[in-house]
Amino acid sequence: MKRLILFTMMLSTIAGGLFAQKKVKFFNLIPYPTELSQGKGEFVVNSKTTIKADEKSGAMANFLCEILSAPLNTEIAVQIGSNVSNTANSIVFVWSDEKALGPQGYRLEITSDNIIIRANEANGFFMAIATIRQLLPLEGKRVSIPSLTILDKPEFNWRGMMLDVGRHYFPKEVIKRYIDLLSFYKFTELHWHLTDDQGWRIEIKKYPKLTEVGAWRTEANGSKYGGFYKQDEIREIVAYAQRRGITIVPEIEMPGHSMAALTAYPELSCTGGPFIVPTGWGVFEDVYCAGKESTFTFMENVLTEVLDLFPSAFIHIGGDECPKTRWIKCPDCQKRIKDEGLKDEAQLQSYFVNRIEKFLNSKGRRLTGWDEILEGGIAPNATVQLWRDWKYAKEAAQTGHDVIMSPTSHTYLNTSPEDLLLERVYTFYPMPDDFPADLRKHILGGECDLWTENVLNVDRIDFQMFPRILAMSECLWNGKSRQSYADFNARVQTEYTRLQKMGIKYGPEGPVYTIKFDYDKAAAAFVAKIKEISKGFEYHYTLDGTEPVLTSPKVINNEIRFKGSAHFRLQSFLNNSPNGTQTDRHFIEHKALGAEVTMVNPLNKNYPGNGKNNLCDGIMGTASFGDGYWQALTYNDMIAIVDMGEEKSFTEISLDMISKSSSWILFPYGVFFEVSDDGKEFKGVGSVHNDLPLKTLSVIQKEFSVKLKDPVKARYIKVTAKNLGLLPEWHLSKGEAAWIFFDELIVK
Repeated sequence: MKRLILFTMMLSTIAGGLFAQKKVKFFNLIPYPTELSQGKGEFVVNSKTTIKADEKSGAMANFLCEILSAPLNTEIAVQIGSNVSNTANSIVFVWSDEKALGPQGYRLEITSDNIIIRANEANGFFMAIATIRQLLPLEGKRVSIPSLTILDKPEFNWRGMMLDVGRHYFPKEVIKRYIDLLSFYKFTELHWHLTDDQGWRIEIKKYPKLTEVGAWRTEANGSKYGGFYKQDEIREIVAYAQRRGITIVPEIEMPGHSMAALTAYPELSCTGGPFIVPTGWGVFEDVYCAGKESTFTFMENVLTEVLDLFPSAFIHIGGDECPKTRWIKCPDCQKRIKDEGLKDEAQLQSYFVNRIEKFLNSKGRRLTGWDEILEGGIAPNATVQLWRDWKYAKEAAQTGHDVIMSPTSHTYLNTSPEDLLLERVYTFYPMPDDFPADLRKHILGGECDLWTENVLNVDRIDFQMFPRILAMSECLWNGKSRQSYADFNARVQTEYTRLQKMGIKYGPEGPVYTIKFDYDKAAAAFVAKIKEISKGFEYHYTLDGTEPVLTSPKVINNEIRFKGSAHFRLQSFLNNSPNGTQTDRHFIEHKALGAEVTMVNPLNKNYPGNGKNNLCDGIMGTASFGDGYWQALTYNDMIAIVDMGEEKSFTEISLDMISKSSSWILFPYGVFFEVSDDGKEFKGVGSVHNDLPLKTLSVIQKEFSVKLKDPVKARYIKVTAKNLGLLPEWHLSKGEAAWIFFDELIVK
């Protein structure tokens, strides 16, 4: 808690002032106001300043008091009453009926005598407070705000961020941290993804096993991972958000992405289980049974407790990526289809969503879900959250439904900064170009989404969010009238100072560098060559697996050479701070290093690896099979003949491979090693069969190793990895060709 209080105070005192106080020519505001004009002088907040408001705006006045008091180390006065007068050294909240402001606009009049904040609704006051926070000095105890007149309003009223805590859990103080930041940059919604296959994160008192069982999973290394939010914690978080003008929209996934819940209550499935909470990512066949009445009783009981915790108008029910495999074979589901006169399983999903919507509507709430809720017929009052093709926005709006825009092409912040650039995000405009005028009212706004399969901690959230969320803030607030990218980017460069002061470990704006590894056979050395994409960076590296820091060896002339096995790590630095994705790779020196490799069966052209001799270059592939150092083929066996150039003695042979069943990549059922003196006649020296389960969504790397009883001398080695050929019966894509991936033959 102490850390959060310090962070909140930092937001108050670090909040702004990123410009000269004497001659202001540049205001570092994000999003930039609709209209801004500069006056003379500045308003100085001191211990005698008074904030004035009526009962309706009292909560906002107290929030502003908290912000302004922090750097003064004394609480300034707040007067709550019906007689709100404008006096010297005061900050006054005034209700307005100015139509041009809308529900979230505000008018801010700052002079050396006082500050007047005008808004039609509470949201407008919160937006004005966000602007004041950004105008405060960056450092020091003197709290001054430049004299300005600002008229400001957003183009889109729904400006949100989705945070997934199902895949990885983050404590309540972390959630509060990002609520603060969303409020600071004028967002309005935190879409809280609370349940998924890999974890159920919300306490439901009627169903305790949801958190006793469903909140925890056993990782590949045997460790237990998980966590959940108690109801009192959720109430605390919701109240915290309300005080900052943020609405929390909870998401309870249904009917798919429900493995955590089904592990706790398998009777709600079509098959009855048993199940385990998955450790890997992907889409699972087992979903809530739409034929059992007990499923709907369960969902309504869960939602009843959810509604008691969250006062938001909207409740998100997911609705995405729901396989129909179990429903097709389920007698209960088929009976439901027949009894309800439904056409197929797509309409059964529509029936499911419709029933949930009727329940939510009866409680005065609205349903929203991912764009798959359009399938089979959309529920009458549902709001669609688009994430796939933009065409679904028009499809929803044409039937009178509102839409929240979060297309993967612009808003998925889990995409690496190297692939979704800051400049690309800044091109986002929620209104499709070809949208008819009469449908435009249905586009509520947009959200950026952060799925956390590969986001394990706060530093990584920062890295994925910033600075790209700043672009989202401006795009959703200013819309078509936003400033040029050059203007925005200039403010971002200045904003980095603020982010550093707040301890935000932001990521890059785009690709920083590319790196290419090779083995120089003549020099018997590994070579790393860096190609700079972004300017102003320097690079430091280590060879022992330790974290690169500024005192680590510095890359000179964009090339590094080293000999022997190494755990190589390279980090780019900007302004003396780590910035950009770190390179982390293993190199192994062994007896077949630099050998000539001949493949009997042709490789898949999309995975050529590092060239013809990839199998013996000493450069190990990472857990990403698309990293450029893995080779692959489908259906056929991998058969390679390795010529080491001369007879060598060895006692161990290994083939390094990778498995990821959701991507159709499976270990072979066995690897066989043979040796030869002439490259023609081979004799077997050992084999190893796979002993790891194939039915897992985790990425697994394994060395298929044979240790020889006695040393063997040979020049040639033949290795055969026996492909399964076709994906097995248990696989979602059974009958399709199986892949095998391999990166190194290691000879010791």
